[in-house]
Amino acid sequence: AYNAANKMLKDTVDDMASDVRKEGENNTDTAENAAMLNYSALAVALAIGAGAALFGNSYVARPLVRMTGVMRRLSDGAPEITVPARDRKDEIGAMAEAVEVFRQAAIRNRTLEQQAETNRQQAELERVATQKKAEADAQERLQIATAGLAEGLRRLASGDLAFQLNDAFAPDFEALRQDFNRSLAQLGS
Repeated sequence: AYNAANKMLKDTVDDMASDVRKEGENNTDTAENAAMLNYSALAVALAIGAGAALFGNSYVARPLVRMTGVMRRLSDGAPEITVPARDRKDEIGAMAEAVEVFRQAAIRNRTLEQQAETNRQQAELERVATQKKAEADAQERLQIATAGLAEGLRRLASGDLAFQLNDAFAPDFEALRQDFNRSLAQLGS
């Protein structure tokens, strides 16, 4: 009976050891599966993160960098640029449309400035031409008055007191002609 009990105890211990070994192997398999699942989840998370970074870079960051460059060139006075991403239906597209409005305004302002400069130059040319004409007209009126007075003084110097300056002078010099004629009349008397 002792041997039988011992054998039974040994069989029970062997069964328990076998069960513990199987349980350990099962736990090891479960731990290895859990580790593989963790590594797989980590790889998927890294792939999603990398994809999100690439998407963010190409779909958000690069267009914003390009838009910033366009805005810089526009503020530097170069409206002949092309505004990118105007066809997008998101916030970047709205920004692009706003920049396009600024670009069109800059083009209109440049055109207006050029027209204003052309008008200013034309007005300056007209002013100079008008001034030259006024100076020429004044010179001509002075020439007529001095020529008439010179003729009168020559005749007076030759002793002719019977003549008068009959051709009217310019309004600025008419009083001088009348004074000359009165002086000749008094000298004649």
